[in-house]
Amino acid sequence: MIRQKIKKAGLLLVFVLCAWSGYAQVPSKPVDAFTLRAGYNHNRDKNTAFLGGGYLVGDYFWASATFYGGVHYLKYDGRHRIVPEIGADFHAVMVMAGLSVTPCSVQPKVGLSILSIANVTAGYSIPFGREQLFKGFTLGVQFQLPVINRK
Repeated sequence: MIRQKIKKAGLLLVFVLCAWSGYAQVPSKPVDAFTLRAGYNHNRDKNTAFLGGGYLVGDYFWASATFYGGVHYLKYDGRHRIVPEIGADFHAVMVMAGLSVTPCSVQPKVGLSILSIANVTAGYSIPFGREQLFKGFTLGVQFQLPVINRK
């Protein structure tokens, strides 16, 4: 019984080491570009569409940072609203973390990132001010496409 567990642990270790050495061979591409950013967010009973621009710098696969600004469009209390947002996202391999600020909330977030182009995030909106449009847990999907390369 103990021998089987040791064999399984040894096989798992060999598998992980082989996978890691293959993972280290992934070719990567540096990036320094302005991007078009579009997304969808869900917060409590609100669905918002996001459109904006950003600046992506770093490396598509290993590590990059995105600084962005844009607007959320939503319908709330029977009125159409436009809410500006600025933020920064940091990507490392396939995980990301970020912070965004609107006139009515601050939102730290974490998630998964595919080549710094597609992100799936979960965050928590901390409201401030009179109007609390965003409050509580938030789920989102964002896409950013490089449109102008600086190099």
